[in-house]
Amino acid sequence: MGLFNIRLSGDGKYLIGSYPTLSGGGSAYVFDVEEIIKTVENPAYALTTRAVEKFNPNIIPKGAIPAVIAIGGNPLGLIAAAPDPCFELIKEIVALGNELKKRYDDLRLDDQDLYHRRREISNPPVPRIVPLSGSRTTVTGDPGSWDGHIYQYDKVKARLKELLEQFKNDDDCDDRDVDYYNMLKGFAQAEEYSEKEPPKQPDIKNKSSLLAWANELGAQVRDGALWVGAGVAGVALITLEVIARLLGLELRFRP
Repeated sequence: MGLFNIRLSGDGKYLIGSYPTLSGGGSAYVFDVEEIIKTVENPAYALTTRAVEKFNPNIIPKGAIPAVIAIGGNPLGLIAAAPDPCFELIKEIVALGNELKKRYDDLRLDDQDLYHRRREISNPPVPRIVPLSGSRTTVTGDPGSWDGHIYQYDKVKARLKELLEQFKNDDDCDDRDVDYYNMLKGFAQAEEYSEKEPPKQPDIKNKSSLLAWANELGAQVRDGALWVGAGVAGVALITLEVIARLLGLELRFRP
């Protein structure tokens, strides 16, 4: 009879198709969705001439996943298994761990020099400057404030700790083999960052932040030196002297 019904597995990784026979029997076949997509998107394959698995044998999974499921009856309908709640919880934990790490790194970098330009949320907004780290950005609006980014960090961290506690107290998750959730590389990272406090200030040796700070004080880097206006004095000049030393640059004065 050929293909009668298809369903995706609960995690979306496998396509299951039922192939009933006229005699009342049949089987369900399993296919790897990622391999199907890779094959279909490959312009080198003439898919109108042969079946996709002929071009890419990996479409039929090997190993723990059986390619053919003998179901002992006529497979006229298929019901895909529901997503594994524990696995979905782990994926959310890993995603939040990745987000928290990025927020931590962004605070250490402070590409917009918010620590000096707009420390508190109540301070007036500041214009976005070109990232001195060289990182690309498509955002042109308000870069926010240092305290605002700290607030967002703490918010994500609180949610992450909540999910990790949920994972710990879930008997179905806690009793699983450790390899089940450690196969997602970010799980240990999520646990680590759930205990990390946000940086109290940018990395003092961060070149991008130091250059942004120097620019705010009216200095510019040119010809291997940090050039300062002749009228700069007092605390600003002392600060620029420290920045120049940290950057390994000679401090020079413009006329």
